[in-house]
Amino acid sequence: MLKRLLILISVLVNFLFVIVAFTPLANRLGETLYVRPYLMTSDLIVVLGGGAYENGVLTRASMERLIHGLMLYRQGYASRIAFVGGTIRSRPEKVVHTLSGSETGEAIDVVESEIMAKISDTLGIPPSMFFVEKESTNTYTNLEAVKSYMEDNKLSTCLIVTSPTHILRAMEVSRKLGLECYPAPVDNYIPYRDSPEDRISLMAEVLWEFVALKVYRIYGYI
Repeated sequence: MLKRLLILISVLVNFLFVIVAFTPLANRLGETLYVRPYLMTSDLIVVLGGGAYENGVLTRASMERLIHGLMLYRQGYASRIAFVGGTIRSRPEKVVHTLSGSETGEAIDVVESEIMAKISDTLGIPPSMFFVEKESTNTYTNLEAVKSYMEDNKLSTCLIVTSPTHILRAMEVSRKLGLECYPAPVDNYIPYRDSPEDRISLMAEVLWEFVALKVYRIYGYI
């Protein structure tokens, strides 16, 4: 009986692997999370952190967001730019932190917002135009900190820069917080992630977002 059960589980796992890796399922699901950009001249460009390594190197997601945010800044969409968030490197800690609704930064391993600010400074953007927020570790606390900054500085509008699969949750949170913000995601690469490795990685991102959206609804964040 146990042997049959193990064989059945093995067959199901392999079937799911083939479906995810060799069909556009992950791409289709990912598209449901994408919000088209609506670029408006605003008071602030908000670049949400997407992670960094312990040696101070930004992950691909963070680097994509940083470059996109700096391009918008150079194009004159806002005169100020905010870099927001710190990184919890441990996946189990990150999951527990999100599911528990924790709003503290106690588990931060590296602060990607500081790294983004240093890169921007090196590229010649005046530090007086930065807001660097170091304590928040999830989308809700990221944008809660942005709200406080905007209120303190009498700013009314913002552009939110993040990844294509993350923009829906970010926009839902901003609406819940009463922010007048517009979506400015990184160019949509979801349809082009079509190698088996990319699709598996994309499916992990998509499932994480679906879970996070559910959890955020439970906690009243969206």
